[in-house]
Amino acid sequence: MNRREFNQYLALGWAMGFLPPLQLSAQRPPASPLKVLVVGAGIAGLAAANTLAAQGIEVSILEALSRIGGRIWTDRSAGFPIELGAGWIHGHSKANPITALAKAIDAPWVVSQEDSYAVFDEQGNRISDDVLNQYYRQYKSLIRQQYSVAQTGSSLLQTLLQIQPDILQDPLMVYQLALNVEFDYAGAIEELSAEFWEDDKKFPGNDVLLPQGYDALVNHLAHNLSILTNHEVNAITQTDQAIVISTNQGDFSADYAIVTVPLGVLKQGHIIFSPPLSTTKTEALQHVEMGTVNRVVLQFEQAFWDTEVQYLGYASHKKGLFPCFFNMKPYLGQNILTGFAVGNFGKEMESFTDAQITEQAMAILRKMYGNQIPLPQNQRITKWGADPFAYGSYSFAKADFVPQDREILGWPEGQRLLFAGEHTHVEYPATVHGAFLSGVREANRILGR
Repeated sequence: MNRREFNQYLALGWAMGFLPPLQLSAQRPPASPLKVLVVGAGIAGLAAANTLAAQGIEVSILEALSRIGGRIWTDRSAGFPIELGAGWIHGHSKANPITALAKAIDAPWVVSQEDSYAVFDEQGNRISDDVLNQYYRQYKSLIRQQYSVAQTGSSLLQTLLQIQPDILQDPLMVYQLALNVEFDYAGAIEELSAEFWEDDKKFPGNDVLLPQGYDALVNHLAHNLSILTNHEVNAITQTDQAIVISTNQGDFSADYAIVTVPLGVLKQGHIIFSPPLSTTKTEALQHVEMGTVNRVVLQFEQAFWDTEVQYLGYASHKKGLFPCFFNMKPYLGQNILTGFAVGNFGKEMESFTDAQITEQAMAILRKMYGNQIPLPQNQRITKWGADPFAYGSYSFAKADFVPQDREILGWPEGQRLLFAGEHTHVEYPATVHGAFLSGVREANRILGR
């Protein structure tokens, strides 16, 4: 698929069934030529701008950071790509627009081997597959049961405790919850909605990795777009005549603006809206939260682990304390393990120094493989919750969430101000493809499709 074909894919997305036919009201502001500003150069903003530019619309992106991509962040400082943000295409199939985007640039991909794992207990003993399968079946049974007793406004943990009061006393059950819930959905079980924590659909197909870097997709979308980096937006004013966006480098005006900043930035109130956002939208903002999944990337001179295994798991009483390490050796040819800190611990670790975080990860690896293992040569640590341009990794449904909240977050405010981002997608929140589709959705809203 060449670039022209891909742009046609964007423009005709609504007709292919994954984009609803959305329109602003009949009082659409006249503009000739039409000018649009997009706030944020993450995948949602890039998708929106690319869709508009393909139709000849004058569009510019205002990006606060010195780089593009947002929560897609590929670090190449070591001479090879390390993903610090999004890492997978979830559901690699023709239905997934990120699959189409990868194909447009012939990006190689490899299937993530979800059934390749070795899990260890707190004493460093490897847990048998039979025991792990038994606990996984128990976990699935508990999840089914909790839906039958879940009450509006209750957290997932509250409901699980009704069924199994000692659930957090069993490290193998804690492991299942950390890996299958908190890692996938970013929120801690103490906060996730019992009724709606799985508020998403999934594309068919395997999860795949892009060994040459997710940033290749970002750069492809950004090609030939007008992107102003280091432009931090602090105010957006909507009038009958225009949208005026104030940044640290001056003011910009347009006929429309599409705000694609992460949910966490909106919730922090760093952008002042005039007129203020509607009560309906501000209430919806309170029902959706940003979760935190942090990475600790450890590079070693030699691999001391089983390099044929994709996931190294750790079953601990401390929920979220590096429940898994991802083995990058098969994909990058580098001796790298990436540890994931999730849930409440993912946030807690951000108060530690990098040295303390590295030592916590190494202490677990020593339990698994012995005290003789080497220290890492290099390490890279994320702190997404403390990032003032993200305030978290991806969004989740809080205990007081209602199904309309994500739809409301994607509603326009007035005639000129539109919103996109993974948190606004009803079917595919918390994913790259959801963010992408939300950007195309809002571009098509402006185009009257």
